[in-house]
Amino acid sequence: MSFSFFTIPANEGRRRAETLAGGAVSSTQSVFTKILISIWVLLMAFGVVAVWNPAWMQELSRIGMFSESTHYKQYGDSFMSGRGDYKQAISSYQRSLEIMPDNTGAMVNMAIAYMYLGDSKKAVQLFREVLRSDDPPRGVVYYNMAEVLERDGRIPEAIECCRRAMNYSDVDPLQVQRRLGLLCAASDQYEEARQAFENCIEIETDPAYLYRSMLLLSLDLCKGDPENLAVVEGVLADDIGVDDLAAYDLETIQRMQKSSRDISRTYYHLARTLTKLNDTAQATTQLRKSLQIWRGNSDAFKLLNELSQ
Repeated sequence: MSFSFFTIPANEGRRRAETLAGGAVSSTQSVFTKILISIWVLLMAFGVVAVWNPAWMQELSRIGMFSESTHYKQYGDSFMSGRGDYKQAISSYQRSLEIMPDNTGAMVNMAIAYMYLGDSKKAVQLFREVLRSDDPPRGVVYYNMAEVLERDGRIPEAIECCRRAMNYSDVDPLQVQRRLGLLCAASDQYEEARQAFENCIEIETDPAYLYRSMLLLSLDLCKGDPENLAVVEGVLADDIGVDDLAAYDLETIQRMQKSSRDISRTYYHLARTLTKLNDTAQATTQLRKSLQIWRGNSDAFKLLNELSQ
């Protein structure tokens, strides 16, 4: 960085000053001159710092950029999730990326916004750009790309994305398995669909999984409470098993599972897949489990009646 100053000869400057002050430089003008010199020195110092660009200044600059970029990303998130205004969300994400191009969270969410606007080509393009970045959230990207491809009717590609997403821990395994099961069932790949739905049931009926899910949801609630946030993060860092749950927590979770409509729907999807594999006996068993949890599951009730005839 360089600075350009307009100057006049020193003698001429003094002569003008003496003329204005009646032949003498006043104390006020002297102080004013010192202030100007101080400002000049400060500017020159920052000019040197800018040219040198030390590590500590780079870090300060990056922290500021990260904060501002995150701010615009959060604006985009509020437009997308709260108002469903995807165009405004995209505008905010674009501003976030102008400030910090490697904000992968903003790019992933912008791709999702394009998906909801029906621009699958742009969404996939952005997802692939994220995958080329340093340390991307691959599981999240592949899972969301699967949804884009499914909406676009590209089922085989969507299935492949789900298979890839399963290899990463940054995405909910239950969501991946459920989408994989539905996609495989829709494309007549019933054996893989059966396995996916069985995996879903294993996950959904695990009290430790539901406990971890609730802790993950509580992370956002604890952002303004550092003490409790540290406790939640500490518990999540441990490999929680059923034996680690307190008796009250275990009882509460099991009660929730016994009335979970999501689990009931999974049993139904598994049963429907089993009928395609000509395993009527197992399909009937799964349908009864589905209705035991949620007696109002009309799809399960209808299929059970068909199998009983």
